[in-house]
Amino acid sequence: MPPSAPIFETRMARTDDDVRGAQTLRYSVFVEELGAQGDMVDHGARLERDRFDDHAKQLLLLDRSRAKGDRIVGVYRIIDEDARQNAGAFYSSYEYDLTALEDSGRPILELGRSCLHKDYRGGAAMLHLWQGWQMSCDRLALKFCLAWRVFRAQIWISSRSRCPCSRGTTQRRVI
Repeated sequence: MPPSAPIFETRMARTDDDVRGAQTLRYSVFVEELGAQGDMVDHGARLERDRFDDHAKQLLLLDRSRAKGDRIVGVYRIIDEDARQNAGAFYSSYEYDLTALEDSGRPILELGRSCLHKDYRGGAAMLHLWQGWQMSCDRLALKFCLAWRVFRAQIWISSRSRCPCSRGTTQRRVI
């Protein structure tokens, strides 16, 4: 648990320091805790990254009660249509055949590399990240959100342009 009551803020990364903070948290969770590796993992700088990060946005969860420079406690990497075009594909395109979704002409948002600092798991932090995710879905009037968990992809398909944290009509398909 955090040492004091968290003061949460959810926002998109605005600076290179924000992005590095997100990649540092991902390193802590994915590399140190889960043992993941990758071609672009930087052990010296403690950064977990890949080729999609140059094109993606980072949705951050900050705890304002923490020291400056150590406030990022949650992250979702977001790949929207523009990022997909610039990167040449969605990350999940390398794991699954997304041709039907990509050819649908509907806007798609891929959410991945999600993680929380170990002190914030099991509390309200994930809800705050999901609310940030919901705002991204609403802003883009999305029909499809691709969301990654550690071992499975989930495709959230909604008839009311809503993602899983909403009360709209949403179906979950695990692939």
